[in-house]
Amino acid sequence: MHCATPPDPNEDQLAEIQLRRMARSFYWKGWPLREIARELDVNYNTVASWKRREKWDKAAPVDVIEDRLEAKIATLLDKEPFTEGDMKRVDFLMRQLERTARVKKYSASGKEGDLNPKIEKRNDDAAKAKRADKRKNFLTLDQWQALLDDFEKWRFEYQDIWWDNRDQRTRKIRKARQIGATV
Repeated sequence: MHCATPPDPNEDQLAEIQLRRMARSFYWKGWPLREIARELDVNYNTVASWKRREKWDKAAPVDVIEDRLEAKIATLLDKEPFTEGDMKRVDFLMRQLERTARVKKYSASGKEGDLNPKIEKRNDDAAKAKRADKRKNFLTLDQWQALLDDFEKWRFEYQDIWWDNRDQRTRKIRKARQIGATV
C-alpha cells in the first residue's frame, strides 16, 4: 500500500496557524474574545470556533505555561541588542521549558523517572543488575561453615546453654547482667 506524504503547508496555512496560536496566547493571558478578534483583525465567530474546536478552556496548566515560556523566549531572542542578561534569561526559560516537557511525559506515563533523570538512571536495568550482583552480607557456604565452626570454638559456657535451648520457648527474659553474661 502506497502512503502519500502530506503536502507541505503553504504560506497561507502557516499564517493561519500562527494567527491561531497568537489568539490562543491572548486568550490564555485573559483577553476577551472580542478584543482578540479586534487585535488580530479576525471575525469574532472565527476566534470563538477556534476556542471551541481546540478546547482552549480545557487546556492543562502545563500547556499554558509552555505557551507563555515560548512567547517570552521568542521575545527575548528578537530583542536588539541581545545582552548577557538576556542570554541568562533565555537559558533559564529553556530549562523551564524542558521541565514542562518532563511534566507532560510524566502525566502520560506516570513514571517518576520522567520527572527526575537521576531517578531514571537509578531505576534503569543496568543499575538494577549492578545492585543484584552486589548483594549485602552475602556469604558462601564455606564462609558460613567457617563462621559456625568459629562460633562453636570460641563461645562461652552460658552461650552453650543458650545455644542448646534455642528452640525452647522463652518465658522470662532477663538482662545480660542479671544472669552473669557480662565479663
